[in-house]
Amino acid sequence: MKTMKALAIITAASTYCLSSTRPLRAAEHEHAEAWAAVKQAVAVLHPTAGSKCHGAVSFTQEGELKG
Repeated sequence: MKTMKALAIITAASTYCLSSTRPLRAAEHEHAEAWAAVKQAVAVLHPTAGSKCHGAVSFTQEGELKG
């Protein structure tokens, strides 16, 4: 159960970070057009000491970002 809770927290935090900072960073970056084309991201999870939790989480943008 701890593993699933940790994975849920990591997924939620990653989703928040990707959705809240990407437009800002893309607008300020010198390669804004290239970053605007990014529609997918993958987070690879590796276990830390004493843990066996591992995996990958894929994120896919659907529609346009507003903000």
